[in-house]
Amino acid sequence: MSLIIDLKTKILSEQSQDARFALFVETFKTLGVESFCYGFAPFQSESDENGLLKSVFFKNTHCEEWQNLFLKNQISDDEITMQRLVKESKGTVWHDPEIYSILTDSQKDVFHIEDELGLTVGVTIPLKDFKNHRCISGIGLSLPNVEKNEYDAFWATHGATIVQLSVLMEETCFLNDTSMLVQLSEREKDSLSYLAIGLRPDEIAYRMKISTRTLEKHISSAKQKLKSSTRDQALAKAIKIGLIAP
Repeated sequence: MSLIIDLKTKILSEQSQDARFALFVETFKTLGVESFCYGFAPFQSESDENGLLKSVFFKNTHCEEWQNLFLKNQISDDEITMQRLVKESKGTVWHDPEIYSILTDSQKDVFHIEDELGLTVGVTIPLKDFKNHRCISGIGLSLPNVEKNEYDAFWATHGATIVQLSVLMEETCFLNDTSMLVQLSEREKDSLSYLAIGLRPDEIAYRMKISTRTLEKHISSAKQKLKSSTRDQALAKAIKIGLIAP
């Protein structure tokens, strides 16, 4: 508990989100969490239509090789811990033998890739679920210095603190200021805000003192950052995440 209290005090003295996030990364490591991947899904059903990569916003500290494989390709759709989190709001102990027994062949391939990258011992825990919070979020925590047969004792000692730390990081770094998940420019936010109140493109361009062509560029960029295929979808996500006011 004192660790959490001390961290809250340090957070208050930091002005930037990057500095606050760095404090969490450092504190996680003192508890044995070498790296983590936080995910936020504003709409539960979207993953069924578009896959995890296009429906979940991530912030992670895993190795670059993992990021290239999972966040820049479609391999994440076969990552069992992500699937259970987003589709079922379930947590997963990564090295649980029962989990491996239910994997498909493609999921086993992903499992072995992560194992080779050192992501063998760890746990994914849900933080918010769609039923109670109208969104889904969770975090996968890598514990490379914990032996499989020591995990239960480790979690009994440190688990509650790690969960508290995860919740505090979500509230501090991702929910209070969602720019760490989606970095829209002020122009992009203005474009979506005007669309949300029903203005036509020419009216928006006039108010923003830009050409309609430049406006379309802002909207297109916002759609891409919000992993959206249409303006309506981008607006829905921007409002749900809290990037623009409803």
